[in-house]
Amino acid sequence: MSGSLLVWVILAFVSLVAGCWICTRYLLIGKRAERELEDLYRELGAKNLPFDTFCKVITTLGECYKINPKKLRLSDSFIENLAAIDSWTLGNGNECFSRYLQESFGSFQVTPKSIADLLVLISSRLYEHHP
Repeated sequence: MSGSLLVWVILAFVSLVAGCWICTRYLLIGKRAERELEDLYRELGAKNLPFDTFCKVITTLGECYKINPKKLRLSDSFIENLAAIDSWTLGNGNECFSRYLQESFGSFQVTPKSIADLLVLISSRLYEHHP
């Protein structure tokens, strides 16, 4: 295979992967209206979770998965929503967020299914340390 043909094949592959990543993101969260983090916090109703901790978790989640945190929803599934977006970046978002959770809160016995589940686990963990 000649060098220029190989370059074109690589460029086509990279373009295809980038296009699929963008399309997946758009289909899952692209049309969502932004919601203020205060609204999500009130919706969660976790009394033991300070607002600043809530904001840090949601903001870090958004940064790791390259998603505007205001477009995240408490019902978003780590498996169905976030993993679908993350699969196009070879799991970088999951690795980044898992590292943050481990450093900030330690490991959990239960794997959360949704963002709300995770926040409730964090709230419980904080309550255990500061009843």
